[in-house]
Amino acid sequence: MSTDEPSVKTLCLNHYREARSMSERLAALELLENYAPDSASDALEHFYARYKDQTLVMNKYFAVRASSRREGTLERVVALQSDPAYDVKVPNLVRSLVGSFARNPVAFYHRSGEGFRFIADKVIEIDALNPQIASGLAGAFKYYPKLSCEQKTQMGIELERIKNSPELSNNVYEIVTRILESN
Repeated sequence: MSTDEPSVKTLCLNHYREARSMSERLAALELLENYAPDSASDALEHFYARYKDQTLVMNKYFAVRASSRREGTLERVVALQSDPAYDVKVPNLVRSLVGSFARNPVAFYHRSGEGFRFIADKVIEIDALNPQIASGLAGAFKYYPKLSCEQKTQMGIELERIKNSPELSNNVYEIVTRILESN
């Protein structure tokens, strides 16, 4: 797929269409999302239409979308938060969409710092609903001491913002403080 060869894209799209298992279909969907976005849109629409009422399967869909290495992933993740199949009160959906984005090394660490800001916003928002999920998301900042000066500055601002957030749970406060002190 990374060769950008049209025949390989067609083969992958056919593999998606003819898949006999969910694992096969998801593998093809992930390849299409990352390497053939023009070909992926039909497959993504098909997958969504077929499984939108099945929360367990939608977890996989959201994870594929949030793990994408393509440009614009953050914007797509933000938009998916308004999707009828997504519910911020369902921990597994949050892990699939927001958690997968936080583990996405391309989008989360984007040089703009927007990935850091987005996850900080989500940690603060979700902390009010579910401190355990929020503390897990806060763990995405664990590589703070190992970052370049520019990224460390960007991430540090977001960590301080979380830490100084009013009514922050003890779980999140402890994790964020520990990360900041590890520098």
